[in-house]
Amino acid sequence: MGRIVGAVAVGLAVALSVTGAAWAEPVSGVHQASAPVYQVTFAARSCDDYGDIMANRARNNHQESLRDLGKDSVYRSGQPVEPDIEQANNGACRPLTGWRFTLGSGFNGYVDGLTTVSGPDEPTPETVAGVPLLDRDGRPTGGSLAGAVTAPLTQAQLDRAIRGRLTMQAGTPTEPLLGGRVPGGSAFGTLRCSVDNVNADNVEYVGFPTGYRHVFCFAYYIDTRVPEGMIVVRKQLTAGHNTETFGFNGNVSYARGGRFELEVKKGQPAETRFTRAATRPGDPLWKISEDNRADWALQSLTCSAPGGSQVTVTGGQVSIRLVAGDTVTCTYLNKPPTVTGLVLRKTTSTTTGTFHLNLTGQGVTRDLTLTTARPGLAVSSEPLTGLPAGTHTLTETVPDQPGLGPWRLESVECDGASVPVSGNTATLTLPANGNVDCHVRNRFTPVGSLTVNLVTHGGTGTAGFAITPRNRSDGRVVDSRRTVTATTTADGAPVRATGDLLDDLNVTDAYDIDVTPPPSIEGRWIRDGVTCSPPVALDEVTDTLASVVFPQPTLHIECTFVYRLIPPGTLQIIKTTDGDPTLQTGPAVITVTCANGAGGQLVLPAGQNGPAQLPEPIRAVDPTTCTVTETDTGAKPGVGHTLTADLADYRTPTIRPGAATVIRLRNTYAQIAVTGPHTLAMTATGAGSVALGVLLVCVARRRHRAA
Repeated sequence: MGRIVGAVAVGLAVALSVTGAAWAEPVSGVHQASAPVYQVTFAARSCDDYGDIMANRARNNHQESLRDLGKDSVYRSGQPVEPDIEQANNGACRPLTGWRFTLGSGFNGYVDGLTTVSGPDEPTPETVAGVPLLDRDGRPTGGSLAGAVTAPLTQAQLDRAIRGRLTMQAGTPTEPLLGGRVPGGSAFGTLRCSVDNVNADNVEYVGFPTGYRHVFCFAYYIDTRVPEGMIVVRKQLTAGHNTETFGFNGNVSYARGGRFELEVKKGQPAETRFTRAATRPGDPLWKISEDNRADWALQSLTCSAPGGSQVTVTGGQVSIRLVAGDTVTCTYLNKPPTVTGLVLRKTTSTTTGTFHLNLTGQGVTRDLTLTTARPGLAVSSEPLTGLPAGTHTLTETVPDQPGLGPWRLESVECDGASVPVSGNTATLTLPANGNVDCHVRNRFTPVGSLTVNLVTHGGTGTAGFAITPRNRSDGRVVDSRRTVTATTTADGAPVRATGDLLDDLNVTDAYDIDVTPPPSIEGRWIRDGVTCSPPVALDEVTDTLASVVFPQPTLHIECTFVYRLIPPGTLQIIKTTDGDPTLQTGPAVITVTCANGAGGQLVLPAGQNGPAQLPEPIRAVDPTTCTVTETDTGAKPGVGHTLTADLADYRTPTIRPGAATVIRLRNTYAQIAVTGPHTLAMTATGAGSVALGVLLVCVARRRHRAA
């Protein structure tokens, strides 16, 4: 074995080889990074009280907690769930380990009062004390997230996500609360996932907005078991076959203002049920009250509580101290209005309007106007008296609202019996005493339609669009979302998205369009633009969604989403040498390692000037930084070596999507007379070259190999 007399290495690391040692000849090669994967991080939290939990965006009775939640949501429409926002707004809650989640393909029935997924996959592993905190691309940020578990999606799950059909639930379909086996997860609080943080039920959609390959889902629980009971509110009429809607309010309802309604159809009783927490010491009582109506008088209010709940009735109001396991049923009994003459009452569906009514018959004409204040709530006329018996024709003029679609006279009922209707005209037969109660119902037919197109450049793929209607005045989600998908087959050719119907939209609402673009696996898809016709229909565009409205008198909107595939960035290394090739007695080796796991080795054999290069460029779908190191110069002992490059930051180049980076490295060898261990600095010269190393002089005594 030889003895190294002196060596200095500055800049690139240099591997010094000693003649006489046995080694395998290095070879050039490249290994690419693994393909990007789509991932979901599921987090669980345990809280002392429902008030510690921030609500989801829609406060309504889809919420499945046993008591109402705390502060209103701070999330905007289309804003993905983020750990920092969760921590800032649910700070009293703690990480919950041992919890599981289940992905599925839709919504199923209720188990233990909680919604479950249909088509379930295998549950996730349990949440643990800490997992790496990932960014939107799924890359570690250097932080950690407690009480969480990260799961990669299968191809089948990713396909469902693109088509808007990937759902998730907390727990499992058979045990949404995991049978109470996990301390801290005794009662459901809320669940939100990705951009679906609307209804606070136990199933949410999982989507991946533009620029995301990784999203978060958060589930919240109460850490002690919460006993529950049921409250049933019934509405009955003393007589008649009327169809009426009655309004109620109270903290038993989670809707804003505690509102809920019961519709009696054809005189048949109506009811709704609320599963709510049993009342503990210090808890507020459950309360219900009916809206006062002058036309339908409350005749009685009775409540039964076979399980021992304490119920207090005051007029039309009820206060309930609910006992666990009890079912409290409160029945509101209303008496039909006493009619003198002819009373016309108007109810509208979907929206409201002003209607002009004309009654003509037996030589008498009466005109009146009725304006509805809320869909489903009747408005009554003053009694029309002095009308002669016989046949009368009732004709109405519907609201003049250009661009809102057609109104239809749906039905007319007098004293609970249907009367003939033709177009906007009904035929009434009045008795001799003229005392008749007629209910005129109009249905607004939504005629707004939306067309969604997909255009891709640089590649083809499938994108999914989830369309959610939202009230323009207060932002409430007013209906179920609809999903459509489009698959392009040619560059730049628009394709119309298909799926759920989009031709019966209420033009008074706004519509949020959440897009899951084609998967960014072979490249990175970016949104190039969104255009709508008419242009004023495009109300808002964010990183994750577009919102559209119907400007009057527009009845149709067409929007085109344009996406462009950015190909992977590449890195190629080219190696050459200058000078007498006999001065390079060993291979020159360049090693490349990248943060995304890719790397390679470039070998320029001994005695060759090159050029030599990596067998193939190193590719990166996402930006990544690499380290380039000359691990062996190949220089003959006693020979000086200088390394120059045409790129100043060649040691740590960054591969950027869509960019091809090429680094040219050149070794120059020169025989140096050395009488002892020395270190000599040498500066590389030449236009455009950067001095990237120093002269390395190695003097070694060596044994000659045997022939």
